[in-house]
Amino acid sequence: MDLHNQEGKVTFTVMKIPALELTDEQKSRTLNWIEKLESGEFLQITSVLRGVKNGIPYGIGYCCLGVACEISGLGKWGTEIPSGKIFQHLFVLNGEVPSPSNAYESLPPSQVIQDWFGMPEDVGFEIILNRSRFRTDDREKYHIKRLPGLNDAGVTFAEIAKVLRAAVNGGYTNSQYDPTISVER
Repeated sequence: MDLHNQEGKVTFTVMKIPALELTDEQKSRTLNWIEKLESGEFLQITSVLRGVKNGIPYGIGYCCLGVACEISGLGKWGTEIPSGKIFQHLFVLNGEVPSPSNAYESLPPSQVIQDWFGMPEDVGFEIILNRSRFRTDDREKYHIKRLPGLNDAGVTFAEIAKVLRAAVNGGYTNSQYDPTISVER
């Protein structure tokens, strides 16, 4: 399975996606998240959960986890603050008073959102990738990315949805996957 960027170029070849163990409710929520990522309804941006790029007239953009926050209904978007060339919106869980310790800008807002969708701790599950055909300095290593890492590497929402769908449907192992090759974290 190859993952493509916005220009349609192959960015990574997926070697292994683990199966997610989800309750029926979590599976339903994750399938809804997948549908939203595939819908074209959300503009994709990198580095923050939700924000507005300076000078871009398209409106508010999201990273893949920002879409999860948006559709969860578990919180609200708070203050808009400048962050380089992006004005980012901070996400605060319902019932919390916004503060620097509970307003999330670039990582998923606590384990609450991850639990809502059935994602493991530490920003979701590990996806093993092979970049060897693109780089010559690491031909003997696989690389690990999680969903936000794919998003920030330019992998499209549709391709991220493909990874999530594989995880929901029992995982994926590339026929070329070699478990004896080292994994760079």
